[in-house]
Amino acid sequence: MCVENRKVTFLFLSLMEKKMKAELKSRLKVPLTEVHISEPKYLIDNGTLKDAIGVMEKFNIGSIIVMSEKVELTGIFTERDILNKVIGKEVDLDSPICLYMTPHPKTLRKEHTVLEAMELMYSRNFRHIPIVDEEKRPIGIISIKDVMNFIYDLAVDQNF
Repeated sequence: MCVENRKVTFLFLSLMEKKMKAELKSRLKVPLTEVHISEPKYLIDNGTLKDAIGVMEKFNIGSIIVMSEKVELTGIFTERDILNKVIGKEVDLDSPICLYMTPHPKTLRKEHTVLEAMELMYSRNFRHIPIVDEEKRPIGIISIKDVMNFIYDLAVDQNF
């Protein structure tokens, strides 16, 4: 292939890549209502570490929402919390979950976009983000798996 043909091919591929990136970005600017958001499992903040791990094991999930009795989000308890705060440490499984949860987690509302969820997950290294309503009560949780399923469905359904 001559040098001129290589330049044309390179320019064509560069333009296609930019177009695909722009198209993908626009498809990710849909509200979270378009994504299957996992229904969260809850634990009241006076629950125990044992309760939290039991719920996660029972439902095969990577996180649970921790709420006050007033249905206010107080924290999130994730697999990472187990890895960083429980495993290899001497802990009492009957101790309060509030000692091990991540307090006051970042949240999104259902009006936020998939792209915004991805950016928050990427920039803060999150795998789970609580979704809250206007009163900041938890109504769902979006996981990295939910995002990946959405992207996969886009790729398969849209022949992207």
